[in-house]
Amino acid sequence: LVIFGFGLLRVRPSAGRLAPVSCAGAPLAVPAGAQVVRGDAAGIGCVATGVYVHEVLTIRLHPTDPQPRRFALGVPGDHLYLGDWNCDGVATPALFRPSSGATLYYDTWSTNEKPSNNSARCRSIS
Repeated sequence: LVIFGFGLLRVRPSAGRLAPVSCAGAPLAVPAGAQVVRGDAAGIGCVATGVYVHEVLTIRLHPTDPQPRRFALGVPGDHLYLGDWNCDGVATPALFRPSSGATLYYDTWSTNEKPSNNSARCRSIS
């Protein structure tokens, strides 16, 4: 049981399903002060690792990506999480903004995507 902000997330394994394994691919460098996030960003059953630092998320969305992709999102002080927020099987970003208590959800990995409440922007920068 994890309590996060004003929400509640109950974690329990699904019956008959194995936990996802880490996706293939070279590991990402993790600079000091970076936040490491993990989630099934491709919806294929493997967990990708992303690095969030200075409002930029670096992640391989698919294990066959030759280079990680970079997304600019959030403002200083935001905390980034990956999760399947819309139950489509694909983990996408959510930002928790401690300064206001707001949580901003992204439904897809599309370029120039806006979160569900249109309060911030996520854009691909490479």
